[in-house]
Amino acid sequence: ESRQFTNVFAGNEILKGMQPHAMCYGGHQFGNWAGQLGDGRAINLGEVQDIHGQLQMLQLKGAGETPYSRSADGLAVLRSSVREFLCSEAMFHLGIPTTRALSLVTTGEGVVRDMFYDGRPQTEPGAIVCRVAPSFLRIGNYE
Repeated sequence: ESRQFTNVFAGNEILKGMQPHAMCYGGHQFGNWAGQLGDGRAINLGEVQDIHGQLQMLQLKGAGETPYSRSADGLAVLRSSVREFLCSEAMFHLGIPTTRALSLVTTGEGVVRDMFYDGRPQTEPGAIVCRVAPSFLRIGNYE
């Protein structure tokens, strides 16, 4: 059972009842209407009930392409995934409402990124964060 959950959080398996989907939204970027956007790196797996009886959405970030990846690979690197995990927990413990990170899984695959935006991309370790929130709806879903 433990291995099965590892496979789910690594984006390699779907459990019965899961309904994976990426969300479409619209919005502004840099002060201009950008039109249709979407979760290019995030995949919602479905809802689970927490220990308080509240529904929580599970979302993988960095598991691969979605219909909204816009020619990107949808992958994430360990460096940014660790940062997200630590920042989400710090914000939670500071009393700032935010998503929480349930897991951080390395993929064992290399992901090419230009870390310093200097035209010299390098291979970095890939990773996937499983985020948890009551909802991942945003204003752009209705905009």
